[in-house]
Amino acid sequence: MVWLINALTGKIMASLAGHDADVTFGMFSQHDQNKHIVSSSADCTLKVWKPLQNECILTVRPRSDKKYHATPILCFALHPEMPLAISGDESGQVFACHIMTGEIVGCIGQHKDSVESIIISASNQIAASAGMDSKILVFDLKDQNCAIKFCIEPTVYGGYS
Repeated sequence: MVWLINALTGKIMASLAGHDADVTFGMFSQHDQNKHIVSSSADCTLKVWKPLQNECILTVRPRSDKKYHATPILCFALHPEMPLAISGDESGQVFACHIMTGEIVGCIGQHKDSVESIIISASNQIAASAGMDSKILVFDLKDQNCAIKFCIEPTVYGGYS
């Protein structure tokens, strides 16, 4: 369940129920001036909500014709100017999808372990994901593919360099 709470008063404004498992992440959409909330879940779905109407308007999930997350979605990022979500899961897969139509663009990258963070550049058509495999993947959003891979090696002292 997604809870909307007024940070100044502590009053619950809405509760958005509909995921079949734990909600893992949520944020307001940016491309439409925060009119929607997008949430991800361990049920392998993204949901798009109209918070003022307390309703889910779209669920992005695996389909017979398009592969999508098969393990819990751990994180996602939303493009600031387009209705595009880049999401990462426990198995290391990174997918792109359109959050207003539900169209799954496809798998645009693969880590060897879970994806822990994703960010999309506001000024360039790129996104990056960071995984538990110590890799950062940089994606070209125009071509929807992985353009660069970085590997961060642990030092002998247990930190990263």
